[in-house]
Amino acid sequence: MAGAAIELDVSEVQELTRTLIPALQDLLGADRDQLLTDIGVEIEGQTKDRFDEQAAPDGSRWEPWSPVTKRLRAGSGGHILVRSGELQESITHVVEGGKLQVGSGKVYAAVHQYGHTFDDSAFGAVTIPARPYLDPDLSNSDDRAALGMLVEDFVREHGGGVVA
Repeated sequence: MAGAAIELDVSEVQELTRTLIPALQDLLGADRDQLLTDIGVEIEGQTKDRFDEQAAPDGSRWEPWSPVTKRLRAGSGGHILVRSGELQESITHVVEGGKLQVGSGKVYAAVHQYGHTFDDSAFGAVTIPARPYLDPDLSNSDDRAALGMLVEDFVREHGGGVVA
């Protein structure tokens, strides 16, 4: 053959196929809902930690309290977004239909994640800044690394010898 060429030893590919296909079938047959549940528990914990850190997934600090909030909360201590702890504690996960959702069912959860402006009869226009605690893009590299290790452990356990 003229030009550039490669030569394949098909016997090596056949041996790899004999080993890999059964291992992948084991992995695909494994309890994926359990993997999603394990991932959900990890993300849930990572999200709750952000309330203690008072920081977004990218590490940026949340906007501080407004002067009005500072006056209203004077002497009460506490962290931003943690008055009673209900929002932080409401973070949960659900696995259904092969999908994982992590978040809060609290009505005001989206207001704090994305921010919101509304009119108040006593204060006029009030803006609550976005203070992201959920990481929909899994942008935090430390969090991603922890999730990668979790998936790797799952593959080791259920992969029939295949190592991630």
